[in-house]
Amino acid sequence: MSTQRALGWVAVVAWSVWACALGGFVSRELSLAPWTPDFGVVLLVALAARLPHGELPWLALAMGCARTAVSIDPPVASLAAVFGAVVLARMTRGVVDIQGAIPRALLAAAGAAASVTWLGVAHQARLARSGVEAIAVEIDWSVLGTDAAGSAVSTGLLALLAGGWFAQLPGLPALWRRKTWHVAASSR
Repeated sequence: MSTQRALGWVAVVAWSVWACALGGFVSRELSLAPWTPDFGVVLLVALAARLPHGELPWLALAMGCARTAVSIDPPVASLAAVFGAVVLARMTRGVVDIQGAIPRALLAAAGAAASVTWLGVAHQARLARSGVEAIAVEIDWSVLGTDAAGSAVSTGLLALLAGGWFAQLPGLPALWRRKTWHVAASSR
């Protein structure tokens, strides 16, 4: 691995930590929490559109570790949410070019909705397993659906408006840009 690519992966981890922390910072206002975009999913989709297929599991691992580092969500559930988003991006990428603005926005919205739903179910299962059944309630799908819809709309809009910029953050283009071969022109 070249130094440039290694620094590119360090940049992925750094920008992923930044994106996940920014999402937590924005959602600290409880009235805006359901409408907070998932910056990490937007970054993930932007990178998943450009990286080679073989490097997508490494992207999931890097972003999953970054999300786990700054999140209060259960670590295994966070990693599973990120790996699920990468699998969704990889499957979609096989059928549709997700570098376009609309496919990128729809994929980011679906990833955010799935992530919010998955993490909500994980929190309820964690409460039930810890012996707090007396205060744990059944999963309220209407609230969970409202939270997922709000996150999906805001994340989709962010991906539509700024998703291309996320892929151009400093250090990231080194992962998919290759140096061209210098071709000697004919002397004729």
